[in-house]
Amino acid sequence: MCALIPEAEQNVCPLQHTEVLGARELKAPIDAKGYVFAPTGAVVYMVAAPGLTQEWLGHLVECYQAKIAIAGNGLQARESCPLAEPGSSYSVSSTGDGFAVAIRSPDHDAAKRIIEVSERLAPSTSPHREALAVRP
Repeated sequence: MCALIPEAEQNVCPLQHTEVLGARELKAPIDAKGYVFAPTGAVVYMVAAPGLTQEWLGHLVECYQAKIAIAGNGLQARESCPLAEPGSSYSVSSTGDGFAVAIRSPDHDAAKRIIEVSERLAPSTSPHREALAVRP
C-alpha cells in the first residue's frame, strides 16, 4: 500500500507536500426539502507541484491513513492533519492548477474537527481564503 513512497514520507500528512491555498466547509442537507444543512467535512485546495499528480496524491493519502491506523496515533495526528480523522473518507480531484482534497465524515463531531484542522492548514493571509469561503 505504500509502494514507492520513501519511509520518511509515509508518516507525513499528504496535505503538507505543497502549499495549501485554502479550505472550505462541506455541508449536506439533513431535511427532506434541503433547507437545513449539517457539516460533513472540508475541501482543502492545494497548489500543483512538480511530479505531484492526482493519482500520486491519492496514493500518498492511502499510505498515510494506513500508517496512522497501524501506529495507533490517529488522535495525535488528527490535530495537524484532517486526513487522520478516524472513519473519514476522501476524494482527490484536479483543479487545473492544483488539487482539491475533500475529506468527509458521517460523524458530526468528526466533521467539525476536519473543518477546524483544514482551516488551520491555510495561511490566514492567503488572498484565496475569502474567495474559497464563498464558493458553493
